[in-house]
Amino acid sequence: MKIFDAHIHIGGDSKPDPKALIEKMEAGGVYGGGLYSIDPLNPDFTYEERMNSLFSWVEGYEDRLFPFAWIHPHEDNVLEQVKDCAKRGVAGFKFIAGTYSIRDEKAQDVFRLVEELRLPAFFHTGILWEMSENIDDNRPGNWEQFVNYKSLKFCMCHCSYPWYDECLAMYGKFNWMTNHAQKAANGEHTLYANYPWVKDHITEKDGKRIAETPEMYMDTTPGANGLYRDDLLKKLCYLVPDGNRVMFGTDRHAETYQPEVTSYWISEQNRVFDEVHATEEFRNNFYRESFLRFIGK
Repeated sequence: MKIFDAHIHIGGDSKPDPKALIEKMEAGGVYGGGLYSIDPLNPDFTYEERMNSLFSWVEGYEDRLFPFAWIHPHEDNVLEQVKDCAKRGVAGFKFIAGTYSIRDEKAQDVFRLVEELRLPAFFHTGILWEMSENIDDNRPGNWEQFVNYKSLKFCMCHCSYPWYDECLAMYGKFNWMTNHAQKAANGEHTLYANYPWVKDHITEKDGKRIAETPEMYMDTTPGANGLYRDDLLKKLCYLVPDGNRVMFGTDRHAETYQPEVTSYWISEQNRVFDEVHATEEFRNNFYRESFLRFIGK
């Protein structure tokens, strides 16, 4: 199976070397993945330098390494940056609410534009290991606001550890919303067919009624370790038995990608999957298909 690591950071402290990265990933059992550009709060890099670095890291491996632009909604000219990223061909965006709230007006303007561009977005959720007070801004319930969006495709990174039960409940809510909208679009019976939140997510295209709703994904990047990780993976296998929209990630850095760490996570995950008799469908989605669907491949 060709495994994709959805969660790889670029630190910016060494020259891009995608060939060496691919070799390390292969040594850890991984075929490709998603790379996040240099932290926008890093004062040593301009926006242009961050973008040049990002695309240098995927050069020559565009079918295996996919570039995601890490954006801070309070940057100068941020909307122009987002549009420029799309023109350059990013696979999507990355956001970490360490020094802002995802509910503030500037952030909302950025997210609405990302939705309009039809590109996916990774969001850090859960406890954030940095020297700032932001725990309230990273609880998974904050992302419930995306029920008011039309079609945003977004991923809750780390399954919101330590609040992964709340994250799983959010996943259930978004699935419930999508299921009822699809039933209404297909003319099937649903008690909610005439509710405004259902009608607002149904459009006409070529004479057909189509349900268009926000899509919530989860990545299992640690986050959760040890007993917590076993607990999370078992709950995922039980609550999302097909593994749809659940992704594998490591949170490694491109410059120092550690194959021994990656292979350890894969081995530990497979141990849990074997214990609970996870299906091949779950494993295929978890390791590969969910990520590829997320980026529209």
